[in-house]
Parts: sequence; structure tokens; C-alpha cells
Amino acid sequence: MEYVFLAAACVSVLCVALICAFLLANGLPAMGEIGVLKFLSGTRWKPGADIYGIFPMIVGSVYVTAGALLLPDRACRLEVLGCLLLPASERHIFAPEEQRDTAALLDRWLLLLKEQGEDAALASIRRELGDDAY
Repeated sequence: MEYVFLAAACVSVLCVALICAFLLANGLPAMGEIGVLKFLSGTRWKPGADIYGIFPMIVGSVYVTAGALLLPDRACRLEVLGCLLLPASERHIFAPEEQRDTAALLDRWLLLLKEQGEDAALASIRRELGDDAY
């Protein structure tokens, strides 16, 4: 099984390398014509008018990356918030029959979260699961 994962990783790296090579091969002539500084610092993207500027895309990528770095353990909490906003009486509608027990468990955990606060609720859930990995 280890070799399967190694092969999958190698294929993934090769695909990314090929994508980068394709983008560079097709993008360098355009950047040479426009100018690298103008391409990177331009604020408008209108290919029909031959205006290419990717600065807003770079800034957006930096914002998303910074948000992901600042809130890595909060992503799950956003999902839980979504569940909290959905009334308990309607949650079963979205849960298939085989997942109703899981939905009930989630309801119980969300109630713990409301009553005890985040840290105490997470500690109770971890004890219940017998999971010391966190």
C-alpha cells in the first residue's frame, strides 16, 4: 500500500510540474509583451481589450491564505455554527435514515456547546469519544 501512495504522490507532483510548465510556456510571451511589473501590479483584467493585471487576484490569495493560517482550528467551528443556525426540528430533514443517530449525536454535542461553552464542550466530546489525539 505504501507504494501505491508513493506512486500517487509522484503522479501528483508530475501533474503540478506539467501544469506549471504549460502556464510558463504560454504565459511568458504575454508577460514579455505586457511587462512583468505591469502584469503583476495591474488592477484590471480585460482580455478582450488586452489589459492584464493580476494584483487583485494576488491580494485575494494572500487574504484567503492569511485567513486559513489564522483560523486553522476554527474551520470546524464554522460548520458547527451553520448547524446551530438550523433549527433542531429541521435538522433531521437533511440527515438520511442511516445517519439519524449521527444527527442526534450532533444535536447533543451542540447542546453541550451552548450550555457549557466551547472548551468544556470539546473536552466532554473528546472524553465521550475516548480520543486523546487532540
